[in-house]
Amino acid sequence: MRISEAHQDSWFRSHALGAYATGVSLAGDLDRSTLLLRESMRFGVEVEDRIQVAWAVEELGLIAAGHGDPERGAILEGVYAGMAAEMGLQAQVSPWHDS
Repeated sequence: MRISEAHQDSWFRSHALGAYATGVSLAGDLDRSTLLLRESMRFGVEVEDRIQVAWAVEELGLIAAGHGDPERGAILEGVYAGMAAEMGLQAQVSPWHDS
């Protein structure tokens, strides 16, 4: 992360934050994971990495559902599915979660 900050590498930072967020989420800290994913999305938007942004939206949907807000989770999963379809991809549930 420090190297990407020093070189202003937003693409790597977006992906590193997303990966870190997954680990944090699996460890049970959904609030921290949410913050990391939002930061990941910010950098993903900056470099126009639509796949990374869509993935972060999917993860946020899974977290919302796991955090007791299934309606928000369903909305975010729908957004993810729409984003995936726009890119010609088939939306799939993340393999990192048992939902």
